[in-house]
Amino acid sequence: MLENRRYGEKIAWDQHLLVVYGVLVGLSLDQSFNLFASTKDKTAGLILLAGVIFIIVDKWIYLSQYFKVIDIDSKEEVGFYTLALIVDSCIFALYLAKSDGGSLSAPIWIMINLCIICVFDAITKYISIKKIISKFKDSDVPQREKELIGRFGFICASAIIYAFAYALIIYITFTNNFNVLQQSAIIILSWLVIRIIDYFASRRVNGFFASVYCKN
Repeated sequence: MLENRRYGEKIAWDQHLLVVYGVLVGLSLDQSFNLFASTKDKTAGLILLAGVIFIIVDKWIYLSQYFKVIDIDSKEEVGFYTLALIVDSCIFALYLAKSDGGSLSAPIWIMINLCIICVFDAITKYISIKKIISKFKDSDVPQREKELIGRFGFICASAIIYAFAYALIIYITFTNNFNVLQQSAIIILSWLVIRIIDYFASRRVNGFFASVYCKN
């Protein structure tokens, strides 16, 4: 962690970042309800609202666990994770959807955001893997750290696949003129599928990814 030089204390940036994310979640929820209120198709709007809430709460729960096992010890990391939190909150997609004027539908903006979330997930997990490994250059990586590396390695690889999948979904839904209800349903179903895959598949392949990254 970064150090407060004046008082010689470590700054708990993980806690500060979670507070920042809490504020972003509040703004996202406010914008989501405003978007729902202005939506003509209330069924589609309700599904989209449920999808956004599902995504940001799911990320909030995960981030609270993730920050417990990583050390944020540079200004660059603080800046990068702050940017990642903005993406995770879907706030920029919600504002763009409101101000777009109809060029792209709100669900497509959210799908673009989800694609970017997957890219950031891959990058952050790769950074975490490298940091863990660098701590044990001259010794064996302990079992607990190997399990983390395996888990992060799986997320890193799967997130890249999910990003390409979302890019393909965005292209298909846009070119085939899916209606807003269908697009909104895709959002919540796709994220649910991702979480199911992560839950069941990661436990089976964590050991493989740990062996790929751990040479000792």
